[in-house]
Amino acid sequence: MAGREVTIASSLSNFREKLQQRKYPIILLGDGGDDKKVRESIIGIRALPEIWGARFILIVEKYDADLLELAASLNFRDLIPLNLPEDEWVFRIGYSSAGRERPFPLPTGQITLKSIAKLDLPARLIWMSPTRMCIETEIFPAVGSRLAVVGNLARELRVPHILFVVEGVKHEQLKYRFSTAVVGRWRVEPAFQAHIEAVLKGLRNKAPSAGHRVYIAMKDKVRKHFLADYFEGQLGAEVSIALFVKSIGYEPKFFTPDIIFMDADLCVENGYFSQMLAVVSKELPIIIVDDGIHAEKIRRVGPEHHLIFMSELTTEVLDALAGEYLSEPSVKKALDEDAFYFEKSSDESFAMVSCPARLSKIHPFAVEVSCPYKVKRFALAHLKSPLLQKILGRDLWIKVTGTRPAVSPDDPSFPERLEGILADIEIPKREALGQALGDWIHKHLTSYQFDPHKTESSVFEQEIEEASHHAALEELLKAQAGEEGKELEIRPVGEAGPKLVPPFIAPVPSSEEEEQEPIPIRRPIPQPFSERLVAALTSDSFKKFLIFLVISLGLLILLTLTIPYLAQHYEKSGGVYSEQLERFKEIEREKREKGNQTP
Repeated sequence: MAGREVTIASSLSNFREKLQQRKYPIILLGDGGDDKKVRESIIGIRALPEIWGARFILIVEKYDADLLELAASLNFRDLIPLNLPEDEWVFRIGYSSAGRERPFPLPTGQITLKSIAKLDLPARLIWMSPTRMCIETEIFPAVGSRLAVVGNLARELRVPHILFVVEGVKHEQLKYRFSTAVVGRWRVEPAFQAHIEAVLKGLRNKAPSAGHRVYIAMKDKVRKHFLADYFEGQLGAEVSIALFVKSIGYEPKFFTPDIIFMDADLCVENGYFSQMLAVVSKELPIIIVDDGIHAEKIRRVGPEHHLIFMSELTTEVLDALAGEYLSEPSVKKALDEDAFYFEKSSDESFAMVSCPARLSKIHPFAVEVSCPYKVKRFALAHLKSPLLQKILGRDLWIKVTGTRPAVSPDDPSFPERLEGILADIEIPKREALGQALGDWIHKHLTSYQFDPHKTESSVFEQEIEEASHHAALEELLKAQAGEEGKELEIRPVGEAGPKLVPPFIAPVPSSEEEEQEPIPIRRPIPQPFSERLVAALTSDSFKKFLIFLVISLGLLILLTLTIPYLAQHYEKSGGVYSEQLERFKEIEREKREKGNQTP
């Protein structure tokens, strides 16, 4: 990549060694090698505090469904196939690793359709109590929205999905760098309460205590790693290290630390320190390592903040600071009394927010999806569609490039339009999708031409095998859009997995419930020639033609009679003038002759 310094690491340990020398804002991880080792490396690298704010991209070669879901759940920016053309591959990396959201021009020639689909957005479970839950995700639901959470915990509870009503949305104390933390209440029917309590008890027994949060912004590498090892290794705290100098201005707002450690140089060199003070609590202890030169200048920047100046940091000093300021973690105050945290590495913490959707446009490169919620740009979403399953044999991940409200949605359950590129589709699959869509359009048009009684939907349904699980998503939709105040109801389904639904493409009807009846073609019955002749002679048009013909003939006769008369009259009236002219010419000639004879 032009303009980029590239460092290659052969293993997790080798990567840790390289991190001692410098930080890397963009991390590309490949999925080659042993599946278990690849999974461990991805989890291990993603958990390193030195690159907590880095942008991770998975380079896809094996298309392992579990590995792709793991990367998306760890908040990777993109899933990019290895075999893409070089220019597209470089562009995708640049777009997905950009610091700011950028517009992405979608290709033209998309096919408009209306196909039932399912959208799963990665989420992580933060904490849980018998009645309430907190998750991090990439959607922006309104208070009162009903979300469906699927994943390992739902399977352990023996339910198809966990429903909970959104009580609040916040953008602080984020643990996994997702955009939103959603707090909601959940429940199940009393008949299954005993099993639920047993599962929650097991999770509570292995749950970690509410950890402290430490934010470090240091230039000195030795001091930085000394602080990280102390708080993460000895106290079990969550540590985040500033990746860039400019990230100091905004990262503490979302990470919400209990204590901050900074170099004095970073407080005076730019305006990021004052930006940070504007988004953190005034009571938050900020430890500034200073030799006495910048103390007064820094105090003038934040006179109301709790600034503590230290000339040196030792283990004894850190012990004293921890005892003074970290006796009670701030994150614990947000928990219910009987709530417990999920471990970062626990399988139960990985989840998906699942919602019904409609595949409204498709192209071999991109899609448009109608969905219930606004989704953050740059997010990854798993699109499950019978259309894609039929053509490609698997579902696809999409990289969200933008969302917008629908101008006039056909169904109020889907007020948002999500645009995105097909993230993990390799070149052969993309070509197969393009060929299948082209073949389908050709067959649809020719079928409609020769058999007008076939509707669009019936032609398409012949191309897609009927799925027997339509009711699953419809039930999910009804549950999420249930009546106000209605209690949540979750029924166990044993080991049944997620169910797909058949597509439906019908741009003419306004909703799926409307059916378009074929319009019969009525051909007129031929009449006898005599009847048709009489009808023609007595028609208004024929009468008008006769009147025009009579008038035309009368004008022709009149002109034939008057033109000779007028010609004769004008000939006689001009004869007198002709004789006078001849006489005048003769007189003039005689005068010239006499003049010539005079000597």
